[in-house]
Amino acid sequence: MRTLLKASLAVLVLVAAGLLTACGSGSSSGGSTIPRIDENYDFQRAGVRPGVDTRPAGRGLIRGVLTNTSGGVVEGVDVTLYRLSTSRQASVGYAVARSDARGRYVFGSVPPGGYRVAVQDQIRDLTVRINQDTIANFNGLLGGTGGNVTRAKWTIMILMAADNDLERFAIADVNELERLPRNDDVNIVVLMDRSPGYDTTNGNWTDARRFVIQPDNDLEIMTSAIGAQSLGEIDSGSPETVRDFINWCQTNYPADRYLYNFWNHGSGWRPVGRGTEINTTRGILFDDTAGTYIKAHEMAQALDSRERIDVVTIDCSLMQMGETLAEIQGKTDYIVGSEESPPGEGYSYNVIYRNLMANPGMAPSTLAKDIVSQYVRDVGSRSSVTQSAFRTDRLPALWTALRGYSRALVTADARYHSQILAARNDTQRYGSYASLYDGNRDLIDFLDNVDRRTNNSTLRTAGNQVRAAFDAALLAEGHTGANLSRSHGLAVWLPNDSDWNLLRSSYIRTQFAGLTEWTNWLDTFYRW
Repeated sequence: MRTLLKASLAVLVLVAAGLLTACGSGSSSGGSTIPRIDENYDFQRAGVRPGVDTRPAGRGLIRGVLTNTSGGVVEGVDVTLYRLSTSRQASVGYAVARSDARGRYVFGSVPPGGYRVAVQDQIRDLTVRINQDTIANFNGLLGGTGGNVTRAKWTIMILMAADNDLERFAIADVNELERLPRNDDVNIVVLMDRSPGYDTTNGNWTDARRFVIQPDNDLEIMTSAIGAQSLGEIDSGSPETVRDFINWCQTNYPADRYLYNFWNHGSGWRPVGRGTEINTTRGILFDDTAGTYIKAHEMAQALDSRERIDVVTIDCSLMQMGETLAEIQGKTDYIVGSEESPPGEGYSYNVIYRNLMANPGMAPSTLAKDIVSQYVRDVGSRSSVTQSAFRTDRLPALWTALRGYSRALVTADARYHSQILAARNDTQRYGSYASLYDGNRDLIDFLDNVDRRTNNSTLRTAGNQVRAAFDAALLAEGHTGANLSRSHGLAVWLPNDSDWNLLRSSYIRTQFAGLTEWTNWLDTFYRW
């Protein structure tokens, strides 16, 4: 399980106010002091630099993103900055910055202190601290022009389905993302669905909010989410929600390359007691409020995007299975995921994207390999992990080779049934050895065990064809921990007899079963 080291929570107070023109003449109530605009402050003499992204030592910086009522970024909207004071002065002093093509504005080299940021009829009071960025995003704006006309090199899209017991990990992951340096050629867009029952920090909002990651140094506060657009309560376990989010990102943050990251629980082939279809199909993206999750046959529908997704990463448990890859291979070029259940922290996002931020021209294959190596090196140094990446254009040849192996197993069963059963039982398994996931087994380790126990030339020849196709499709693989030492990157379902009896009717409808004839062998093996 994940361990979070909690520092004292820094609270950013956003002072609600009425019309801007009324803010300079309020009165005190109950002994509290209402902040007023310092009408005599000289921003130019103070060294504030509107529109310049700079933060010298001893100074702060204010920045944010402006979006319209549809959530799209807006260009050419003026943002006004005022200095706050407890006394009234003479003539008004202010600074103005204008949002750029990505909807972003910035005030650089801002002295520490209290400020008011105003856009149209919206205002926000905030505190600038030494050597820190302060984020103030605004949504629901009018006017301006459609921004983001320049394509980035990469857009990373993460729907954090945290309407469940993973909520605190989602908050930690946003803070990891905010530790990455800024690069205008990489957009990181997050849609977070929070839960009413687990984590009360960061405003304790329980709806869904969409925002662009903005770098900061605060390890507790999700600064990027402050002022983010609320989408109300959503069903993050719906394929339509995923699809709409991806298409919204591609419309508003277009890029040459796209990465979509599944974030949530995963259960390989079997569910874990969530939703209404228990023990009937594999699940991912569980939404506790809606009582839903995305099922095996819905994964491709969820990835039905207007532009092809270059890399799909799966920060979920047990999803790097042949049964998963066969479902989504037509929607992306590379698939990255784990055979085993990762620790609660999941991906270390400030680590796996670090090289991309330094080199946004990175090719999709290079990024997929880098995510595997960085994750295994970092999280694998403190936990037992698995991670692998596959080329989807090479998967059809792997399924063809597996079909040949399935047929060889059918033929060999009469003579070698007990040996094959022993090989199956000795094969590397996943799911932390929970009985529910007894069938999640490493494909190549199974082939190796069958060879050793049968010493059959036909099975060995068919197995070698699978190995050759597997090696051609495998882009990268890594694992740590003695309990995972026989991992090779891809699991398949090798059920026991009771699980086969229970789940056969659902399994035969999967793409993998049809492509590999795996069900024919299992029927023979369990005497169907």
